[in-house]
Amino acid sequence: MEDYPCKSAGLVEYKQFARSVDSRIKTECIGCPLDAHPEEWFCAWRFTLVEES
Repeated sequence: MEDYPCKSAGLVEYKQFARSVDSRIKTECIGCPLDAHPEEWFCAWRFTLVEES
């Protein structure tokens, strides 16, 4: 089967989910279909807690 193009859904869903847990969480897509990716992983996201100044 071909990779499922989930990036657009993840950009919305993961960002909203993280924000509902803590508004300081920044969500970043490392790579997710339709992006090219290595065989070792399919989809990767980074969640960072940004401290308020």
